Amino acid sequence: MIGSGPMIATLRNDVTLYTIDDGKYVWVVSRRMRKKHDKPLNVTINAPIKFAVENEDCYLLDDQGKEHKLVVEKKTLKTN
Repeated sequence: MIGSGPMIATLRNDVTLYTIDDGKYVWVVSRRMRKKHDKPLNVTINAPIKFAVENEDCYLLDDQGKEHKLVVEKKTLKTN
C-alpha cells in the first residue's frame, strides 16, 4: 500500500554570515538558505556595498543590484 509507511524528508537550513564595515560600526548579518536553489549572495569581498538597516532587518544590494533581506545578528562600534 503506497503512503502507509513512515516518510523521511530532508530540509535545508543553512545560515551564511556576512560582515559589513561602514566605517563607524561593524555589522554581522545573516541569511538563511532553506530552498534547494538558494545560493550565497553574489557580492564582492572588500568592495563597497549598499545596505540599509531597519530595526533588526538589513536590506542589501548584491553586485547585480538585486535587493536581499537579511537579519542583523550583531552591531559593534569600531574603536580606533
